[in-house]
Order: sequence, then structure tokens, then C-alpha cells
Amino acid sequence: MRRSATITGTLILLLLLVSTAFAAEFWGSIKSNKYHDPSCIWAKRIKPENRRVFSSPDEAFRAGYIPCKVCLPEHPVCYDRDGNQIFFNGTPHLYPKADN
Repeated sequence: MRRSATITGTLILLLLLVSTAFAAEFWGSIKSNKYHDPSCIWAKRIKPENRRVFSSPDEAFRAGYIPCKVCLPEHPVCYDRDGNQIFFNGTPHLYPKADN
């Protein structure tokens, strides 16, 4: 019985660790329009009281944020009506693909 409880506890802990490892998080500041990977040097400079946390790049984009050019976090990509990816100054333009 005791061994079973230890195994169950270990499995629960493992599941919590794995789910946390795969949870994406992106940081933005209420004082700028950029979002970052939390490991970015600029993200680390955001004061906790100014930090805005996003669960996805799409959530950050829809809130009006654009990706940081230093850490290059994931971001939604824009496509024109023909399905070609749109670039602006060498970086992908940020609008979701329209459903045709």
C-alpha cells in the first residue's frame, strides 16, 4: 500500500512538471507594445507591476502587441489573398490568415 502511494504521488508530481514545462508564456509591458519570451533580456527588465502575461502569441497580438526583435518570440503570420506570406522590412507582417 505504501509503495503504491509513493508511485501515485510521483506520477502526479511528474504530470504537474510536464504540464508546466509545456505551458507557453509571453510577457509584455503596459508601457510598450512589444511582447517577449520570459528569458529575453528586455523581458527581465519589465517591473512586475508593469508586466502583462499572455498565454499565446495570438493573445498578445490581439491585445495590440508585436514580437520583440531581440528574442524573436513566436508570432502569428500574415498572408495575402493568394496565400503568400507578407513581410514588412524583412520580418513577417502580423495579421492572421483570412479564411476564404
